[in-house]
Amino acid sequence: MHMPGHKRNVQKFPYLNEICGALDVTEVAGLDELHNARGVIADVCDRAAALWGANRTFLSVNGSTGALLAALYACTSCGDRVLVARNAHKSLVNGLELLRLKTEWVYPDVLPCGICGSISPQAVRNALKKTPCKAVVVTSPTYEGVISDVKGIAEAAHEQGALLIVDGAHGAHLDLSPYFVGGGVKQGADAVVCGIHKTLPALTQTALLHCTDSLAVKVSRAMSVFVTSSPSYLLMASVDCMLDVLEKQGEQLFSALDKNLDEFYAQAKKANAPLYCGEGAYAFDKTKLYFVCDGKSAKQKLREIHNIEAEYAWQGGVLLMSSIGDDEERLQKLAKALPLLEKTDTTGLTALPRTEKKRELFEDIPTRLTPLSQAAGKISAETVWVFPPAVPLLLKGEVITEQCAALLAERRRETISQNNSPKGFILTEC
Repeated sequence: MHMPGHKRNVQKFPYLNEICGALDVTEVAGLDELHNARGVIADVCDRAAALWGANRTFLSVNGSTGALLAALYACTSCGDRVLVARNAHKSLVNGLELLRLKTEWVYPDVLPCGICGSISPQAVRNALKKTPCKAVVVTSPTYEGVISDVKGIAEAAHEQGALLIVDGAHGAHLDLSPYFVGGGVKQGADAVVCGIHKTLPALTQTALLHCTDSLAVKVSRAMSVFVTSSPSYLLMASVDCMLDVLEKQGEQLFSALDKNLDEFYAQAKKANAPLYCGEGAYAFDKTKLYFVCDGKSAKQKLREIHNIEAEYAWQGGVLLMSSIGDDEERLQKLAKALPLLEKTDTTGLTALPRTEKKRELFEDIPTRLTPLSQAAGKISAETVWVFPPAVPLLLKGEVITEQCAALLAERRRETISQNNSPKGFILTEC
């Protein structure tokens, strides 16, 4: 119950078995060029644009990371100020530092179960009125499936003359059917990143960048900067085949998934399982099965007892991902494991501590190694995250609060064997 979206289901997607060395080719006559697409690759991009309802679509074989960097590059210039949702992925943070962009941060609500909630249009509007920015970047849906009001955020951004970039890496399947909606492409965003390998049947490292016509020239240039000049035709072939499946069978596949998920949610409710159903969020992607429980223990038991691999776990919960690669049998197998998932108390838990920015990400500052136990009150000289989900717990230039230091220590204990690791240290400003 984890990525990739095809779930290695070669019976449902037989082309996955057929993609092999015979298709590992290069830019020869008839096979087009990714960064000057005029033939078969251009056709793939046009078909994708039609499916998602985008003005223009570009194909990335450097994953959502390459597409995010390209979107940021196309929408800003060095030294511009950008408003960013604080639950951004580390790749976006790396892009902000690389492009030397000044940042303003808007925090999502923290839901009672400890995960990040939605970003509100009013929060974006208020932040932009206080500090004008060239662009706004939000993550929707989040790793756990929380969706923000992208239409309202787009209106708020455009009112203040800012462009909107949506990191929709985990929502490529949204708006391809009436059963799963809430994606960013049709909601007025200027650029939307979709990591198709995460939730759809394409090979890992494939993604799409949808954008408006007015950004197309800049995006084309940016993609040639951040996406390899030797693109894998195996990856691109998988996208071509995936589009064929979606065009011919999409309605049927998404309808079946919707039906199977409805049955699963009903079983979870009957079993009193602690399944998060979107409470407190603007909207929710129900393909993300997030259980509020002792996630680390649950993940281990699911694997050892039921041979089910979860996508992600932490002390506050465990995430399992479903897609059109799953069938009724797979979800029923998971349903049998529901008694293992016992609700835990999440009072005081947060996946994202709130702190204060003191330096820009790109600033060079003198550093020293500081024990985590002595780090509170100091300014961090590095960005720290746990992968997955790779949302930074602490950014370079932020103040290390007592809460943040405690959370870093706790997450470190969750991820590193204390028998084989030195004491925790962090780079701080001298």
